Order: sequence, then C-alpha cells, then structure tokens
Amino acid sequence: MIASVDNSTDMLIFARVVKTMSFTRAAQDLAVSRSVVSKRITQLENRLGVRLLNRTTRRLSLTEAGDIFYGYCRDVVTSVDDATAAVKAMQSQPSGELKISMSLILGQLLTPPIVQQLLACYPALSINLELTNDYVDLVGDGYDAAVRIGILSDSSLVARKVGGTRLIVCATPTYFGANGIPTSPEELSEHDCITLTTVGSGVPYWRFQGANGTISVRISSRMQTNSDAAIHEAVLAGHGVAYVPEFMVSADIAAGRLQVVLPGHTKQERGIYVLYPNQKNLPLKVRAFVDFVADNIGRSELFSS
Repeated sequence: MIASVDNSTDMLIFARVVKTMSFTRAAQDLAVSRSVVSKRITQLENRLGVRLLNRTTRRLSLTEAGDIFYGYCRDVVTSVDDATAAVKAMQSQPSGELKISMSLILGQLLTPPIVQQLLACYPALSINLELTNDYVDLVGDGYDAAVRIGILSDSSLVARKVGGTRLIVCATPTYFGANGIPTSPEELSEHDCITLTTVGSGVPYWRFQGANGTISVRISSRMQTNSDAAIHEAVLAGHGVAYVPEFMVSADIAAGRLQVVLPGHTKQERGIYVLYPNQKNLPLKVRAFVDFVADNIGRSELFSS
C-alpha cells in the first residue's frame, strides 16, 4: 500500500520541478538550493514507494505514476495560488464582511451616512452592524471594530479618538417649572432622573466635574432603559431629568424644547473612539471603516474632536 503524503510542501516542490522540468530552475523559483529540491523529491518518492521522475544527465521526464501524481499536485498549486490572490485582493480593496458594534445613539446618527458611503465605494464589502450599549468582546465575538463613547477597559485594543461630546443635564421647561431647577448636582437626588442601563450596572450614580474636582451623586430613577432613543423620548415627554451627550439633544435645546441646567458642573468631555484589535497587518476593510467614521464625525457640527 502506498504511504500517504504528509507534507504538502513536497507536492508544491514536485509541481514546480515538473513545470520547469529542471531541478535547478525549480530551486531558483523557490529560492532554495538545488540540493534541497533534489532531497525533497527523493524523500517524496520514498514515502510514496514509487519513482515519480526519470532522471538522466540531459533531461527529466515523468513516470506513469508521476504523471498521475502531478495531476493532484497541480490542483494543490492552483488552490494555493487562488488563496494567495484572494488575500492580496482583500488588501487592494476593502472586501468581505465587516462586523461592527456601535452604541445605540451613535449608530442611529452615524449608520446612514457611513453604511451608504462604504457600500457605494466598495461593492465587494458587506456590513454586519449590531447596535448595543452593552460590553462586547471584540476578539472573542469576532467583531472587526466598535464605536463607543468613552474607552473600554480592554487594553489589548487599539483606541483611536475620532471626536468628543460634552455631557449635559436637561429636562423640559415644564418639568423644571413644576419641580424646581437644581442649583447643585447634589439636588438631583430629589428629582426624577432617567437613566441608561447596561449589563452589570448597579446603583445609578452621575458624575460631574466641578471647580473642586469630580462629584459623584447617587440619583433616584423612576425610569431606567438601555435605549438612548427611549431616554430622548422620555425627557421630551417631561418624565424627568436626563444626563446625556450634548449632540443627542442639541436640536431640542436650540428649539427650546429642553432646558440645560448645572452648566458649571458638566464640562467634562467624553471622547468618541473607534476600537479594534491590535493587529500588525490591519485589514483594509477595518482601516476604511475607521477613516469613514473619523471623517463623518470630524465634519459634523454635533461633535468636537
């Protein structure tokens, strides 16, 4: 019984020898010595238990077994060439599936322009987008990148800052008219606050940056939700006070639908970051996505970098 071939490299070497019909030219093509090529072919024949090549001082020729074996080796070479070409093509133009995670509010604002531009520019690219405020394991869950307000704690990720936003406290003028306007962060504990929940979130605290440093206030929440859109609707409906990114409510403030309070305590900025795994050769599809996000946020009046 013929022994199985346990080294595909020998098949590739054999195919190169047959293609050139020369140990010397095959060695030059493979950037190895002629003796290495000769030794590998001899080892291959010994494992198979048959002669694959007839050798004379003038020329090489295939035996019957060699001709049959070469047909299979040629398929291996074609597969390797196709695989190499496919990988190189990915680095010449963004292609394949791009799996992205975004926070809900950023996704609602950024998804339309980014998705439209990326898909229009790169026909070979597809996008799998998940909108969630919860922590995701980029590497473990197979994500290519994530967009978040604030840096995640995973130090193994690359975090590129692409913009920023200020957090502000706001409610409707009607709510403040009925419940009073807080003059210090501590007074928020006496108000109905609308809070954003995430996996693992416990007792709600809001943190503020004042003249004397950071202040943490334990607030009372009659409404909690994991949806930024729901918070937006609730604060507009007069259900309480919200502590939200400025870009989320800037149009409502300008129109007088919402009123900002405690401006002296809400100067802290939250950076907006694109996070992606630390890779030596970053896939072109990820680089294109990061650049598109940075460009869209950089040109938007809603964000400040």
